[in-house]
Order: sequence, then C-alpha cells, then structure tokens
Amino acid sequence: MIRKINIYLWMLLLLILTACKMDQTETEPITSAVIPDTTIIPAESTVGESSSSMAEEATRVDADGYTHLVWVNHYFNYVSEEAIGEVNRVLKEKGIRCIVELTPVSDVTGEDYINLLEQLKEEGLAPDIVPAGFWSRGTYDGTAFVEKNLYPLNDYLSTEEGQELWKNYGEAEWKSVTVNGKIYNVPLRSISLTGTRLFKASYMYVNNKYKDSFETIFDGSYESLHQLLNMHADDEPIISTQIFGYPFALGLLNCKMINAAYYDLNLNEFVDLTRDNDLKNLLQQIYKDFQAGRIVTGVSNGLPDSVIPENTLVYIPDGPLYQNKELEGYTPYILTHDLFASSVSKSTGVLASSPYRELAVQVLGVCYSDPKLASLVNWKKENETAWLEWTEYANARGVGPVAGFLPNLSDDEIKTLHKQHEAVSELCSRLTQMGKGDAYLEYLDIFFENPKDYGNVYEVINTQFKEWCENETK
Repeated sequence: MIRKINIYLWMLLLLILTACKMDQTETEPITSAVIPDTTIIPAESTVGESSSSMAEEATRVDADGYTHLVWVNHYFNYVSEEAIGEVNRVLKEKGIRCIVELTPVSDVTGEDYINLLEQLKEEGLAPDIVPAGFWSRGTYDGTAFVEKNLYPLNDYLSTEEGQELWKNYGEAEWKSVTVNGKIYNVPLRSISLTGTRLFKASYMYVNNKYKDSFETIFDGSYESLHQLLNMHADDEPIISTQIFGYPFALGLLNCKMINAAYYDLNLNEFVDLTRDNDLKNLLQQIYKDFQAGRIVTGVSNGLPDSVIPENTLVYIPDGPLYQNKELEGYTPYILTHDLFASSVSKSTGVLASSPYRELAVQVLGVCYSDPKLASLVNWKKENETAWLEWTEYANARGVGPVAGFLPNLSDDEIKTLHKQHEAVSELCSRLTQMGKGDAYLEYLDIFFENPKDYGNVYEVINTQFKEWCENETK
C-alpha cells in the first residue's frame, strides 16, 4: 500500500514540474535578434558552424536595438580606432542600426589563425568580419581558406548598393580576389607604416639631371642603363640602392614573380629562371659595374641620416613606391606594372558562419565604397586623392592575361616553386655580398652549369595557364 502511495506521489510531482516548464516556455519574451540565414554556408567550413542559439544571438543586440559586429583586427592588417569610429558614425548617419567593435589579435598565421577564430567564438566574441589570413604558402593556402570559410559577395555586388563598392576598385583588382567565379574579399590595397603604396610595381627613380638622356636612351634593358653611365662618364654617375635584390633584376628582364612562379611578359608564359641564361648574363653585367664602383649599396631614402649621392643617375628603392614620399629632384619610372595576379591573403571578408553575415556584408560596402572612408580604413589615414589615383591606374591597366590566375598545384609542386624562388632570390642578393673579386662570377657559372632538377612544375603551370587564357577569351 505504501509503495502505491509513493508511486502516486512521484507521478503527481512529475506532472507539476512539466506544467511549470510549459508555462515558462509560453511566457518567455521574444527577442529582436536577427535570425541567421543558413542557406548557403559551405558544408566544409572549418571555422565555427552557424549554430548559435537565439539566446546567444540576443547578447549581440543592445537595448537600443543596435547589433554589435566583431571585426578581427590582425596585427599585420589592422584598422585604426579612428577609422572604426568614423565607420560607426557613417553607419549611424545612414540609419544602419549596427556598431562595429574591433577585436585586436596578435600576429598568428596559418592554422594558428583558424584556431584563434575558434577561440574567439568560444569566448563569446564570434567573429563577423575577418582578414583572409596569413599563410606560409600565401595565396595557395589563402584560397583554400576563403572557399571554406568566407561568405560570397557576388549577390551583394550585383545590387545597386554593391555597385558603388565595385566602382571604387578596378576590374582587375576584383579579378585578383575571384576564386572559381566567386568573390569572397574586398581587394587589399597595400599599406605601410611609412606611407601608402600607390602602385605594386618594379620601378626606379631617375635623377632629373639625366632625365632627358634617360628617356632617349633607356629601352628597359640594363645594356641601355650601362650606356647612360658611359655617356655621362665625366660626372662619374652611379646606380645607388640599399641592397640589390631580385625585383630590380626581374624588372630589367620584364618578368614578374607571381605566387612564387616567374612570369615572362614578353613570352606570355611562366619560366624557370634557374635555367635562364638571360638572367645569368644580366647578373654578370651588373656585377662588373659593381666591381667598378658604379653600383653603390647601403643607400636608403627611408633612413633618417641617409643621403642619396649627388652623382646618382638611378636610385633603386628598397621599398614600395609611395605617393606621399616623393624624392626631390627625381622622377619615378616603372619597369613592370602591377599584373593583379590572384591574391586573396590578408584581404577582408565576412565569415560564412556569422549569424549576421548579411549585415556584415553591408558594413563592408559602407567601409569600402567611399574613397575617403576606404582610404582611412585601408591605410589608417584619409587620402581620397591617392585612392582615386589607384582606381584610375587599375582601370587604365585593364585586365591582363594573368589577372586572377592561380595554378592548381600539389603540395610538392608548391614546395618546389618556393625552393626555386628562394634560389633565385639568393642568387641575386649574393651579388653585393661576396665582395668585388671574381667569387661571384664563379658562383654564377656553377649555379647555371649545374642547375638543380625541380621537376616539371613549370610545364604544369603553363598547361593550366594556356587553358585559363582560352577560357577567359570565350
């Protein structure tokens, strides 16, 4: 009898608890949180699935109905507090009920960067806007990351609002961040702590004293530069630089390094420079002028006490071409222009796992559609003139044959390319590091007479490049 009473009591208690829970559920207040759209999140995404509960999402909307977005502020691609303050001011002015908050992070790279994004999510700072990452293999790894983790911008760019963003960049710039027909990032316009880089190009500064003869004689080759040195022999002219590196040599060969591979603009194909006698002959010529004292190193316009010698005919800078860092008495001359090859690393995009990704895309549009605000966000200082010049430059260059091209290579092939690039870079840097005897000339002979076997990676690249060009012209 007692056992039956106990059973009845337990059943009665269970009914009371169930009724209380149902009543609590029915009276729970409805939040104003944005309901995430999960229709096109990549299934293979490696950074946080969009599985936040409504209660978690509600914490991102304040009492005034403003949604707070998290912008990951990476050390190597950071946005200033001044810039984000202006962003929030413009958002409010436009009636967009959103506040962007910066979350500073350290200089993590590669897989550590992915782990960091996961850690932020676990700490209640789930990222919405992020850089595309920093990778040891550059765009090869960066492309894999954006395809798996970032939200495509194509639909937004096709809208009237998105077209304002599109027009603030050149078509070739958009091509450089296109992956299999999809755009995941806003193009990055390179930054520096000392200024804004106007053009990504191989270039040199020409002394205005010799400008007229330079424009008459120079044809892009080192032979013509050597001829100019002889023409003004009475002045004992020199070529001055901080260090001699491969970019200047490539510029004289009309080549560009594109994602660790070397592209020959004259041949319109990729070439293995470790087997290129043109490079050997060029370095021999340059080295002989170095032996003769016609090339002087250790000169950097970026150093406070550094002075470019008065008898400099051509100055080779050790950094990018700065719009706000003109050299008095010199005119910049571009050897090879920016080709806008595939480059998604560091560019900013929106995580596909963000429950507020549509709003985050809209915020990107606001940030990068206006030249003033875009320059402030991208360069940490407002420079509308430089921004418009860059856009004009990109549009004038047009979409070249390699714009957006990235070969599909195996891990071993990518490693091979980087080994070759390191070999060429060392080959050039040793030119001024081995003294003025004949040691470097002997080193050149050994290097080119006994080239290392790097396999058929350039054949693979050129086969894919040919197919790419054919598809682009259809």
